[in-house]
Amino acid sequence: MHFTSPPVPSPILPTPPLSPSLLLRAISGVLAPALALLEQSHAALLICDARCPPLHLSEALLLHARRDKELGIVLVLNKADLVPAPAVKAWTAFFEGRYPGMKVVACAANEGRAAAERILDALLETEVVFQGRRDRIRNAVGHSRDEILEAS
Repeated sequence: MHFTSPPVPSPILPTPPLSPSLLLRAISGVLAPALALLEQSHAALLICDARCPPLHLSEALLLHARRDKELGIVLVLNKADLVPAPAVKAWTAFFEGRYPGMKVVACAANEGRAAAERILDALLETEVVFQGRRDRIRNAVGHSRDEILEAS
């Protein structure tokens, strides 16, 4: 089964206001642990299946992280090797256009360290609010990608 490019614009992902009832549904459901973790975070790494990203992406969680928490976001399109390259490029452009400033990284498990490097590079280049000022994570962390990967 192959999935193709995203619709333009997508009726699948309307941009709803983050209403109290939407947030309450998210908190009371499966997203409660994720929302609790966001309270302690400066950035979020969201992973979804590249075969049909809207099916695996919680827009309520994404909007909460962006709007309410002002977190830096990196979206990982996993299993990108199972999707035609033009579709992956289209999904990447779709999400980057829909959520300006959000970084999108497509990868596959068989890429190993190369995928980890691309994801970490995107995360380190993400802007966050740290100690009252906006800066890239790279500057706040003070370590290179290779130093972080070596320590992990």
